[in-house]
Amino acid sequence: MAVKNNRRTIITKKILKDSLLELMQTKPISKITIKEICDLSDMSRSTFYLHYQDQFALLENIEKEVLEKTFENLKMLDTESNSISSIEIFLNYIKDNKTTFGILLCQMETHAFQQGIMNSVQSYIQSIIPGLSDKCEEQYIYSFIMHGCLNIIVDWINNDFNIKSHKLAEIIYHVCNVILAEP
Repeated sequence: MAVKNNRRTIITKKILKDSLLELMQTKPISKITIKEICDLSDMSRSTFYLHYQDQFALLENIEKEVLEKTFENLKMLDTESNSISSIEIFLNYIKDNKTTFGILLCQMETHAFQQGIMNSVQSYIQSIIPGLSDKCEEQYIYSFIMHGCLNIIVDWINNDFNIKSHKLAEIIYHVCNVILAEP
């Protein structure tokens, strides 16, 4: 594996990632070969293997990078600013990276990523929303919210972002507030 993080290495990895994502738009990762990735990226197999063990390691690297960037965007939710605006910023991040999120959130083969991102985001949200951690039922409430939000976002992606991100942010914000409201 290449250790250097010089400009050439960064560019090479980006090209390989983009190639895999392009191929995953038409076929599942289990059907994608290293040869296809190399042909599309115009790279040799030795260059590929210098950076990744196989196509699954490449996908795992993409998922890790997306998760890190997702948390950078989620940190905005921790502010005292308008929560709808914070959600909208996050939705715009998803829209700006529609190919990546379309694959990682909408394909059955990436179910492990979907579950992982939901668990991580849920833990983060729980840490910034005080007061609910004492409730025995909290795991079910958060699970319901996380799965609901994920499905809303998946529908939005699959419908080619057919409503404005601000409107979707309002929907998510209001639905979550209704669920979290004390009876």
